[in-house]
Amino acid sequence: PPPIERSVRSALRGGGKLKFAVMATHIDSSRHLEGLFSQGLKDIAWTPSGQPWLFTDSPNDWYVKTVHPGVEIAFPTDYRGPGIDQVPTTSSDVDKLDGLAGQVTRTSFFVANVNGVLRVQGTLCTRKQVFWSTEDGIPVASNKISVLHRLIRPKIDRSALALYLMPSLPQQPLADRTHWKGINAVFAGNWLKISGSSARNVRWWSDPGRDLEFKEGAVAVRSSLNSALLNATAASDIVSVDLSGGMDSTSLCFVLHDLGRTFAPFRTSSLSASNDETRRAHGVAQSYGWSLRELRPLAEYSSTFDLAPETSVPALYEGPIAWAASRRYLDDLALAIAKSGSNLHFMGLGGDELFDYMPGTVRSLWLESAPRALGIIRHLQTSRRIKGRTLLRAALRGDSYQQTLERVSLAMQQRTKADASDRYSWVPPMEIPHWFSDEGRALVIEKFSTIAAHPPAPLGNDPLAQQTIESITFQGGVLRQLSEVYAASGIDWQAPLTDIEVLRAVLRSRASARFHPDNDKPLLAAAVGSAAPHDFYHKRRRGDFTTDVHVEHGKRRRALFDELSESALADLGIVDHAAMRAAVYEPSSTDLGLFDAEHIVTAERWLRSVEQITGRN
Repeated sequence: PPPIERSVRSALRGGGKLKFAVMATHIDSSRHLEGLFSQGLKDIAWTPSGQPWLFTDSPNDWYVKTVHPGVEIAFPTDYRGPGIDQVPTTSSDVDKLDGLAGQVTRTSFFVANVNGVLRVQGTLCTRKQVFWSTEDGIPVASNKISVLHRLIRPKIDRSALALYLMPSLPQQPLADRTHWKGINAVFAGNWLKISGSSARNVRWWSDPGRDLEFKEGAVAVRSSLNSALLNATAASDIVSVDLSGGMDSTSLCFVLHDLGRTFAPFRTSSLSASNDETRRAHGVAQSYGWSLRELRPLAEYSSTFDLAPETSVPALYEGPIAWAASRRYLDDLALAIAKSGSNLHFMGLGGDELFDYMPGTVRSLWLESAPRALGIIRHLQTSRRIKGRTLLRAALRGDSYQQTLERVSLAMQQRTKADASDRYSWVPPMEIPHWFSDEGRALVIEKFSTIAAHPPAPLGNDPLAQQTIESITFQGGVLRQLSEVYAASGIDWQAPLTDIEVLRAVLRSRASARFHPDNDKPLLAAAVGSAAPHDFYHKRRRGDFTTDVHVEHGKRRRALFDELSESALADLGIVDHAAMRAAVYEPSSTDLGLFDAEHIVTAERWLRSVEQITGRN
């Protein structure tokens, strides 16, 4: 096998090109073998009896090694980290490879065959995700939904599409769904165990607990961020990075500069007069001597309310694209990145989730220190205009994760209005939009009731940790979709703040580390330290692109209303056609109303594209 330390400038660059599948060996698996071979996959690992179990379209980009009689491991050579020989791999139990698998899946996939039992694992943030399906008693796993789709030819899962349209949704208990019946995703924090004809999720992740004081947490965050950036850039002469002027992406620029890495910064801007990130970005770039590449304002690219079909076939397998409204901007950004000579681009995704206030913060603060929580509750009451009584009820509420899910499920069934304090619990209230059909409402209630009765154990020990981890897994999915759609560009899209070691460092820090009377994101500010200007993290208004969305909606709403005279969503029975059109034409004045309209358009666009390109409904 090629040495793992080699510079990776192959088809793996971009992350979306590599395709692999893992299949349990069966005597009647010839049809599945033919299905994999017909997709350009070649077998690269075999059992002692000569039966193939690992297949890929890039054989030269895999490291395969027999580490013990009956124990074979494999992973792509985009793994970046310590030498693999530093980790003992003599276990003959597939459940006892956590140390090795955890090391590799910081950045890549890990697979193992231990005496016929298979282990398939991706990253915690789901940027490297494993999907699986079973047909004729044969489980097949892959990093590509398209591989499984071509094997089993599934129908669209209406329940998954109805859940996608919900304005608020917990990520973890629904994380196994794709938009295709019979194709599942492995839960975040789990690996897939394939033994004979069975396939099941096995939990490997555990919350590290809060054991670091503020200064210790800042050191841990900076150390893990340095490690993530150095590992990622080891094989790249020049990288590119977003420099929005906001705290997260700009912090990456500060750290890269401090590490002596050369980078090309890019940004776009907003039409909003209250968004001062442009001024901040220009000031930082000038101060540090960075040559800032600035693209047109985001509103000039936006396709938030555009029903033009998606033409990227790989994107269709992923379902409705989370960032579809920014597609035209990203097209230009990818071209500009390639012209700069970079094949590795960093984004600031994950920063708000790690370092800012989240709804579950109040309860977690109370568990940490009631006196300190009272002071912060008072601050939230005045700064965010939230009733103190509401926050106090949320702090005192001791419901478990399952109890919260059960309460939310019951409220949906009975159509009762959520208590204001419910917004600050483990799971946000789930209010089914009025434009759902009775059938669509029933699909959501049935799915969520089943989950609430038998939920997975929470990923976090408290509401704040749970929501932080869930949000990071969502951002990882955005990165995965980017890599899928822009695979041909050769760009590796990364968000270092979603790195598992950065996440662990934040989770080990106190909940109160997210609050400071003078600074925004104080833990991030302390981690970056003197690499940033001394006043960069001082309290300020956040970047806001809502104005751009309002402007676009005003321009498009009449045409959009006419274009929705026929609706694929209505044909599937998920929405009430007339109510849905009215909601898109005249959403409420709140951001939530525009969010509803955006989700409707994104789902409708996807359905129309699926019908046009794949001929399926």
